[in-house]
Amino acid sequence: MREPLPHWVTEAMLRLEQNSEEAWLVGGCVRDRLLGRPVHDYDLTVSCLPDRTAWLFRDHRLVEDGRKHGTIGVVTEGGVLEMTTFRTDGEYRDHRHPESVRFVPDLREDLARRDFTVNAMALSCRGELRDPFGGQADLAARLLRCVGDPCRRFREDALRILRCARFASELGFRVEEATLRAGEELAGEAAAVSRERITAEWEKYLAGHHFAGALELLPLWEGVFPGLGRLPAAWKEALCQAPSPESRALLLAGGLWEVRHGSAPGGTEDWDGAVRELCAPLRLSGNRERLFREAAGCLALPPAESFREVWRRSADDSPSAYRAALEAAAAADSARKKELDWLSRVESGGYCRSLRELAVSGRELTARGIPAGPALGQLLRELLEAVIAGETENTPAALLALAEQKWRNQDGQADGSAGPGNGAGA
Repeated sequence: MREPLPHWVTEAMLRLEQNSEEAWLVGGCVRDRLLGRPVHDYDLTVSCLPDRTAWLFRDHRLVEDGRKHGTIGVVTEGGVLEMTTFRTDGEYRDHRHPESVRFVPDLREDLARRDFTVNAMALSCRGELRDPFGGQADLAARLLRCVGDPCRRFREDALRILRCARFASELGFRVEEATLRAGEELAGEAAAVSRERITAEWEKYLAGHHFAGALELLPLWEGVFPGLGRLPAAWKEALCQAPSPESRALLLAGGLWEVRHGSAPGGTEDWDGAVRELCAPLRLSGNRERLFREAAGCLALPPAESFREVWRRSADDSPSAYRAALEAAAAADSARKKELDWLSRVESGGYCRSLRELAVSGRELTARGIPAGPALGQLLRELLEAVIAGETENTPAALLALAEQKWRNQDGQADGSAGPGNGAGA
């Protein structure tokens, strides 16, 4: 049994109906409710013109940025509920936005302008479903199919080509043959889409639970990442094993570099270049791009030969970047899985990986009579090495005892009163 609609959605729809207007849930919220998936955003399509919508909800705060396209946002306790007048779109000149819209009295006309049949259904607050284009059947068949002529749909709005790949990755749907052919043929037009929208679709595509099954849709990204549709089979095989969006992005960067430059990236310089090329069409935050570049640097490192080495690397590098690198490496080379297992041990075992995580600080050592200065810093690093090597526990008592021992030995060697070679008979 489906969850009831949030009361703030139902109340808005009933207000419209009580004032002789139609109100229908539409788009992704209908699709996800029918699939039993969580719904995060609710959108309404309504029969009334924007001025009347605003008047009917005059007791609410309104968001009117989209008024000229028929959209009034009503601020409710659950967030902004967008209500858009039944409409058809005029000519698209930039492969993204209609030059004009025309308000229409018929719900079917409004649904006919939408991208895929599974997004072209409408649901009343009482559960009545309007499905003029077979969206329910396509949901049952797990099929993505454009409403009407797919070439026309994709020429109108090239973002739909990328959304096709993203929906397949998120939902695990296959793409209907004519829709796929049109998407591949017109993939180049997606270059006109804004970097912000490309980035949003790309990150959702990489994060999809069915990403491995959507690898066949890489040609749909050709307009954004030229060459990605020709990714070598070995990279695709690795991508099927990559568990996280970050590791998938690294492998895609490496595969794209091989397509464009004729060989897989080798050292740090190649991997840095590969990540830069992948990030160029995107608008990532500074932190996000930094993570990818740090991960690329980690991926260029030779395999670690010991648990201790993995422990040290995880202290030296950003832990999330190092994990992404090891996930990508292990996906491409099963021999690297041991390093990933070691890293998981480091992460889950409460191991100390940096000076910040040592159970003692320089202040505590100076309180024990060890003077501040370069020698103190060296002593702290030696304590960290001892913890990493498993020679001592990361507790104040154990570390203070070891520090005092090391300092006595060091101090004794400095004044010649102790240490190797200074015993009796030397």
